[in-house]
Amino acid sequence: MISASFTYDGGHSSARYTSEDLVKKDVNGAWRAAAAELASNDILITTYPALDKCISVLPSVAWRRVVLDEMQEIRSSTTELARKCERLHAPRRWMVSGTPLYDKVSDLQGELYFLRVSPFGSGHEDGFWNHVVGAPWEQKDPSALDALHLLLRGVMIRHSKSQTTLDGHSILALPPKRLRYVAVPLTDSELAASLNYNHRALNYNQVCRRASRRL
Repeated sequence: MISASFTYDGGHSSARYTSEDLVKKDVNGAWRAAAAELASNDILITTYPALDKCISVLPSVAWRRVVLDEMQEIRSSTTELARKCERLHAPRRWMVSGTPLYDKVSDLQGELYFLRVSPFGSGHEDGFWNHVVGAPWEQKDPSALDALHLLLRGVMIRHSKSQTTLDGHSILALPPKRLRYVAVPLTDSELAASLNYNHRALNYNQVCRRASRRL
């Protein structure tokens, strides 16, 4: 599993690797032994920065499944990070995100590239995406939505907090929210900065009130 940061507490054999761990093993030429060590675990949890800096270890393992968390990190298929993710050996590829579209519909193109959804993620720009989705979307042609609906129904599963299991239980059991206010002591420099900020904010509010009275 690849994510921006990681925490894991499970019963399977797992390994955690940071950028420093992987780069050190690459530089020392011990990547074959390191790859064998990684492959012996049920689960490997690492981060995008670690993968971006890793030269040999992660790509040399034939993974059963690769899961990308916060998949918008590779929304552009032309970045080196996206290419390294795509080159990982895995017949099963999953992507997880609360925001699959970061700021434009073309973000899907980079994400489909990792999933190897042909012909949308064919590994080269042959104009298919632009012909079927990109150009019609820009022209506000309804056919773009039809194509997206057909595509996403085949590759995406959407879950919401309101969903329940067959027996009526929520699929997401969260503890009740609790608020706790904790006083944090400030250093002299932090206190001076806070007082200065509050003083400037007070002066600004006074100026605004005077201006509003004149209007």
